[in-house]
Order: sequence, then C-alpha cells, then structure tokens
Amino acid sequence: MKRLDLRPLLLISACLTACSAPSSPDESRQFLTNATIGFGAKEAVTLDLPAGYAWRALTTPSWLRIDRTDTPDRLTLRVDRDRVADHATRQANVQGTVDMYWAASDGRSSGKAKWDVSFSFYRVSGTISPQSSGQDVQLQRRPDVPDTGPADSQILSFGSVADADAFVRAARGSSGMQALTALRLRGASFSRLGPSSVVMDGPTLDGRERAALSAAFGGITVTANAALHELGDPVTALPMEPADPFYANQWHFRTLGYPAVWRDMESGTYTHSAVIAVIDSGVRYDHPDLGAALLTGIEGALDLLPAGASDDGDGPDTDPTDPDFFGRTRGSHGTHVAGIMAAGWNRFEAPCGACSDRGVAGAAYRAPVRLLPVRAIDARGQSDVATVTNAVLYAAGIPTEVEGRVYANPNPAQVINLSLGGPMDEQTAAPLCGAIHAARERGTAVIAAAGNTGDERVHYPAACPDAVAVGAVTLTHGGQVAHSSFSSHYSAVRLSAPGGGASDLASGKTYFNGSRFNDAPFPDDILSTDWDYERNLPVYSTMIGTSQATPQVSVLTALLLAKGVTGSAVQATERIEQTATDLGTPGRDPFYGFGMINPRAALDAPAISAGYGMAFRRDDGNVYTAEVRTDGAFEAFLPSGTFDLTAGEDRNSNGLYGESGEAGVRQRVRLGADAPELKLGELRLTPGR
Repeated sequence: MKRLDLRPLLLISACLTACSAPSSPDESRQFLTNATIGFGAKEAVTLDLPAGYAWRALTTPSWLRIDRTDTPDRLTLRVDRDRVADHATRQANVQGTVDMYWAASDGRSSGKAKWDVSFSFYRVSGTISPQSSGQDVQLQRRPDVPDTGPADSQILSFGSVADADAFVRAARGSSGMQALTALRLRGASFSRLGPSSVVMDGPTLDGRERAALSAAFGGITVTANAALHELGDPVTALPMEPADPFYANQWHFRTLGYPAVWRDMESGTYTHSAVIAVIDSGVRYDHPDLGAALLTGIEGALDLLPAGASDDGDGPDTDPTDPDFFGRTRGSHGTHVAGIMAAGWNRFEAPCGACSDRGVAGAAYRAPVRLLPVRAIDARGQSDVATVTNAVLYAAGIPTEVEGRVYANPNPAQVINLSLGGPMDEQTAAPLCGAIHAARERGTAVIAAAGNTGDERVHYPAACPDAVAVGAVTLTHGGQVAHSSFSSHYSAVRLSAPGGGASDLASGKTYFNGSRFNDAPFPDDILSTDWDYERNLPVYSTMIGTSQATPQVSVLTALLLAKGVTGSAVQATERIEQTATDLGTPGRDPFYGFGMINPRAALDAPAISAGYGMAFRRDDGNVYTAEVRTDGAFEAFLPSGTFDLTAGEDRNSNGLYGESGEAGVRQRVRLGADAPELKLGELRLTPGR
C-alpha cells in the first residue's frame, strides 16, 4: 500500500479557541468539511484542532497569513488589512476562502475542507459642521408662504383697451366711484400698466369683489404683483482650463487648483509686469510653445559660462540657447523648467508633419510674466559655485565682471529660479549665499531646489539663509499628496510643490493622476517643454525632481506681483508660506516646510467648487479618503494605525480639504483591535485663515 507523506503537512487541531471543545467525535468532524471563521475586529485568531490529523493549506486569501505555534496542534491565522485596504474607505467587510487538505495520521483517510474566513475594517463615523460667529447676523424663521410682492399690490388685466380706459376714468373721476367705493377701493392708488392693464395698490380683492368689478368693467383678471429680486453672484465661478492637448497629463496644475487662478486672470487684474530669471542650462528659443515668454539677448538674456566651460564654443555672450553638439542626446533641462512657468496657450505652426500645433500649458497664462534665461549650466548638467554666483548677481541687476568684461542686466529680475544645487558645507557655499543675500537686499526673491538625494544631506544654494528652499510632493491614493521619496529633507526646506515621482522608493513609477496617454496610464511625473537633439525638433517630456517643483514656486511669486497682491517679491514668498497647505507634522517640518503652495489662496482667486470631503493620512504616509454626505455625515472603514484626519471645504476643486482659505478641522485618531470603532460626533469646521 502506498503510504502518505505527511512531513510537509501542518499538524494542527480543529476548533476556534473561543469555542468549547466538541462534545462528541461526530461534532468535531465538521471541521474536516466546512468551517466559518470570523475575525471581526481581531488581528489574529488561534485554532485548536484535535490531534491525529495533518493539515496543509492549499489556497489562502492574499490578506491571510498562517503561522505555526509552539503547540503542535495549534495554528494562528493573522489578518493583514493593508493588503486589501480600499483607499476610498467604502468597504466594511472582507470575505475569503481557505482550502485545506487533511490526512489522518494512521493513513486511513484524507480529504479537503473549506473554511470561510472574514474580517471587518475599523470604522470611523461622525458629521462635519461648518461654523461662523459674529454679532451682525439675525436668525429669522423662514416664512411659510413666499413673499409675492409689495403688500396689497395687484395687477388688473382687462379684456380690452376700452375697458381699461373706462376703469381708469372711473378711478380718477367722479363717475363710477360709487361702484369702486362699494368695493373698498376708495383711497386705493392706480397706475397704468401697458395698454389694457392697471396696477392697483390697495386692499386685496376677494372673490365677490372681483366678480362685481368684472361685471362693471367688461371682464377682468386679477393677479398678484409678484416680487422679483436681484440675482446675486453665483456661489462658485466656472473653472478656466486650457485647450492644449497635453494639459490632460499636467496633473500638477489641477492639484494646485490653477483652474481657479486662471479664471481669476480673466478679470483683467493681472497687470503688473514681472520678470523671472531662469538660471539654468539655457533654453531653446525655437520651441514654439515658449518663444513669446522669453526675453532676448538685447533685453538681458545672457550666457555666463566661461570659455573654458562653454560647450557652444564662444564663452559669455548674449545667446543663452541650450546648444546642440554632435552626439548630444540629453534633453534641455532649462527648457523644461521654463515651460512649467510660461508655456503658451496659443496655437502655433506645427514644426513637422507629425508634430502637434498645440502642446502643454504654463502657469502664467495671460499674466505679464516673462522669463530671463541666464545660462550657467553646461549641456552635461554641470556648473560650479563661481558661475552660479555671477549669474545670481547679474540676474538681480548687480553689475558683474566675467572674463574681464562687466555685464549689466537691463531687466533685473524680481524672482530668480535656481533648479540646481548640490550637497556641500556652509563655508564652501559662502560666496553663493553672499550673492543671494545681495539679491534679496535689492528685493529679489531667490527660489532654489532642495535636492534629489532623498535624505538629510543639506544642499546649497537652497540652504542659504536668504533662499527659499523647495521640496517636492507627488500624488498618492485618492488624489492626495505626499512627500516625494527622492526629495531631500532638512530644516532649511520652506515650501513644497509637485515634483512627481513616487512617495515610496520601493514603488517605482505611480499612476494616481488618472490621465492616459496613447491609451496607457500616464505616470505621476511633470510634463513640460523639451528638445529632441537627435531629431533637432521641439518635443514634450516628463521629468521628476525638486527642479520641477521649484519653478512652480517661482511663477506663483511672480503672479502675486502681477496681480499686485504684494509690493515685493520677498513679501510674496512670505504670503505663499502663510497660505500654504500644511502637510505632515503640523507646522513647519523638514519634509514639507510650511506646506504645499496654494495658488488660489495666495492670490485670493474665486472659488470654483463648494464641496466638502475628508482624508485620513496614516503615519506611514498612506492616505485614505472618505465621502461626506450633503448633511455632513461621513463613514470610513480603515486598517489599523494612527491617522491625521483632515476634513473641510474644497474651494479650488483639487481634491484637498481644509486648505488655507477653506474651512477645515484636523484631528488625530487611532484605530486597532483595541479601538475598532470611533464615533467622533460633530467636527466643527473653523473658517479658513
């Protein structure tokens, strides 16, 4: 007889610990066929099965783990709620099946059993309640019947002009007054309304009086002089979005609420010119999506690379074009940075037969913001402290000597964008920090990338005391935002903006933005203008980094100047910090700084949405969202952990709640087997600052 090999089998018993032992062998045999195991809110359940059987799990749900114990006849089943957590928090219970194979130790019998297993997520419920306060609001009971117009005002419509004329003569003369007096109309006032109607201000006529008046004047219809009222401004404005075909993939603008800002630009209030110096690898003036936004060499654009480091062969000059050379394949970093800020919304002549005649959109839209290219990085992406120091001084309008010639900028920049840097010590960076200080003294704001090492190494020039260091955020579940894994984090970080990538180094590319390109999901990267040096054609490409986050702060600074919200660029950066969306640890922190920029709030743009929502951000970075009903009630089903709950308004339609300028509330909550349900009651929203 063939013997069964039981060595790989788990020797376990057959009943839940919570159950009493079977009263008879017949009852215990049910576990050899079917069993139901409900975890409820528990993290684990221990099974005690009778001795004499060997067991092996054939299939298990992905969220279930089976552990051996020190007791041979005992098995522990553990639930991993994170494996099936619905980040939209609508799933209350999960069910699955474990297929088990068993064999008697004496080899005489064997078979299969099916165990139905289930567990519950942890529940949070409550209501959110908008709040207001003051002394100038009077609460009145809504009338049961709407007001229909001025008291006792009626319109009398006659069957003909002649009948109306007869009534007016009677009302204004002695003839016919006896009839009117009998109808309580003495003292009423009358005014003609069109050819065959009269407005009467007086007592409301009853049915008998209407019949009598109709008999006297040849038929009459009496209606109330119903009230009309002014129609106020709509609660929300319509969003404004570009028609550029690749805008659909520029998720960062929607995350920042730019459709509200662009609608605001339609008001014509962005009238002050602003200049952003783009100290970078140069730009491609021949990119059709950029030309109108770029200042030329006559207007101050400059290539400051010294002859020994120049790859265009001519040293410093007034042509900061990112040059081509034989064999170059690397794209144009400066062109990509420039497009984020100022790519046009206009249609242009397609540069090739297969090329588009529209591309991406830039944040500046119709605001009078122009870019001053200053080339300080070579085509291989390299520069040094001395070159960038000279570039900062020149861009700020401070005469600068390079290779024996003094250069003076005819269009000093109010904002300088530095999507560059590197880890170094404070002493090494001192000349660069000195230049940034001099620029700030002249009223120029210097915005610098925090770095892409994903650790605590300090990068300069971002860490210079007078610079604004910018970290990167990206998308996560539910369209929420999280710190980009590559973004360097240290105490000098002051602001964050979308830089793309993943929030977890192990995640690789993520696709939470929901857009598609050529029928494939589009990654959470930043799309902008670029140049294909192999084909010598303008293109569009994706990049990730704090280099892509930094121009989003720079252009917002310029927009505040363009609208006249602040009088200087330095004041503008302070307002951006004050209105930023606080993320992570409350207050300023090394990952987000003061938070993610909030253009709508900083610019005081009109609201384009008026809904409410909420998000639960767990301490490990996972984010879960919950719907809020029209009555303010919510219900969320979550895995275990400690969460920052944020609830509130969303007035810029970006899916983030309780930002600056939006009513909101924050609260810490903890869920687990010992706290499976939280009833938070009423969460009172405080008005946005």
